[in-house]
Amino acid sequence: MTDERDDRLEVEELSLRLGTWLDGLFTDVERRDDGSFHIPHFGTAALDVYVEKVFGGRYTRVRVDATVLVDVDVNTKLLKYVGERSDDFVFGHLCVIRDDNGGSGRLVFRHTLLGDALDEVELALACQVTALTADDLDETLAEMFGGRLYVEEE
Repeated sequence: MTDERDDRLEVEELSLRLGTWLDGLFTDVERRDDGSFHIPHFGTAALDVYVEKVFGGRYTRVRVDATVLVDVDVNTKLLKYVGERSDDFVFGHLCVIRDDNGGSGRLVFRHTLLGDALDEVELALACQVTALTADDLDETLAEMFGGRLYVEEE
């Protein structure tokens, strides 16, 4: 089993590599203190990329999230929609992230990759597919469930 220090180093190393790749793909990459990245403009969506250890530190996961809607009412209708469409997408899935108040939240399109053998092309495709899917869905889903597009948040 790896120790926590080794896990942090692996995450930091992968995060540095991802930062270089993301800088080549996007013009407005924001680096966060936790090693994640934020790309604020991809159509009407925003993109977030996270690096984290999983399975007891044995593997590294890269999670690509694209914000579809913010301040959306988390209700049975929305949860049913998300649940019934969990396998509708070739890559990624919809998920709901509740705000602290529990009544509202964000609707996110998420794609997860194994980070240990990740290459630049795979990351680029994952980011593009995730962001394009969110950008394609957001206006239709806003009409169906309310909430606001990410670009309306600014």
